[in-house]
Amino acid sequence: MRLAAIALVIVAAGCASHQAARRPPIRPAEWKAVLNDWYPDSVVDQPHPCAAIVIARAHLAISTTYSTINEDLARAERRSCTRHPDLGALKIGMSDADVAAAAGAPDATGLRCWVYAVTSAHDGRRICFTSGRVTTLQLSVHG
Repeated sequence: MRLAAIALVIVAAGCASHQAARRPPIRPAEWKAVLNDWYPDSVVDQPHPCAAIVIARAHLAISTTYSTINEDLARAERRSCTRHPDLGALKIGMSDADVAAAAGAPDATGLRCWVYAVTSAHDGRRICFTSGRVTTLQLSVHG
């Protein structure tokens, strides 16, 4: 009986960690593919994971005054990313791909952190990544 209880705890722990990271982190080749897709005709017309598009946008230079790339990638995000964010599902250890699948495109991005703004529907989140995995998850509560 005691051995069965130990086995159950081990199986449950394994299932919990598996659910936290279903997809691997986005590789550099994946976000670069978004930019290569856009480059020839200023259109992202191939399917890409939401996180790959978000990361590609984060790698853009600050000033893209003479280009439509920010707007074009924002359009691609709207097509590829969920419109029903589940910010409550975000956990430490999740991959950037899992975060984007659950929460959609963030309101602001940097190379390491994504920000989901406070709205009337949900509290905000700041999620920071190390090697494509969530290492910091901060909550900002709306008043």
